[in-house]
Amino acid sequence: RESRRARYALRTRVDELMIDHKTLIDALHYCQETGTFTWKSTKSRNTKIGSVAGALKNGYVRISIENKLYYAHRLAFLYVTGKFPDQQIDHIDGNRANNSFKNLRDVSSKVNNQNVRVARSNNASGLLGASWNKSSNKFESSVRIDGKKHHIGTFDDATEAHLAYVSKKRSVHAGCTI
Repeated sequence: RESRRARYALRTRVDELMIDHKTLIDALHYCQETGTFTWKSTKSRNTKIGSVAGALKNGYVRISIENKLYYAHRLAFLYVTGKFPDQQIDHIDGNRANNSFKNLRDVSSKVNNQNVRVARSNNASGLLGASWNKSSNKFESSVRIDGKKHHIGTFDDATEAHLAYVSKKRSVHAGCTI
């Protein structure tokens, strides 16, 4: 079974083989301020020149060009820089649909993961960095630094654990923007 990272790497490498800068700028206009793509030309009856391109899927805007799907954040990077990103595109504000160029950065997967803003779905507290410890009957908080887990503390309240986590995260993770 392929890992999520392997699937992402394959998907991003495949899109780079399919579209070039000229094809992109001939087909779409990109507004760096809003992050919106609009059609300049069309080969489909369903698309009108000047209409907004793309549709949301899992929070990301995806655009179909010549029957191939592309993530708008990767197209934005290509549109502005003339090349695809070397690594992953991180949405600085955590909003996957905000593709304004100032909100996008080319970062390693490590830095991109440091910018996670919501707790996993299996987190009982519902708060990032706060988990329930059955043995102590308290909430605990820990942060990973270079793959090693560092204990921050135990807390009576999930919010306290979350706040301690965010404070520590801001001081040790260069990529953290929360």
